[in-house]
Amino acid sequence: MTAEFFTSIISMDPAMIATLLVEIGLLGDEQWQVRIAAVDALGASNDGRAVEPLRRLLRDRHEVVRGGAEAAIQRLSR
Repeated sequence: MTAEFFTSIISMDPAMIATLLVEIGLLGDEQWQVRIAAVDALGASNDGRAVEPLRRLLRDRHEVVRGGAEAAIQRLSR
């Protein structure tokens, strides 16, 4: 995935971002950099439906992804 991809989805309807990222499997991508970019996009979506997929990443093998997921959940829970 490229930075351009993530930049383009940020401009989408926030309600669609969570669905798109979950459906194309970015939260389970092998590369932690892709997972954290997806986490950041979900956190910016303001879509409460993103909380449940983000909770699964609280057990991610990479500390940065876990921390990003926690921060995104907090942001979405405000």
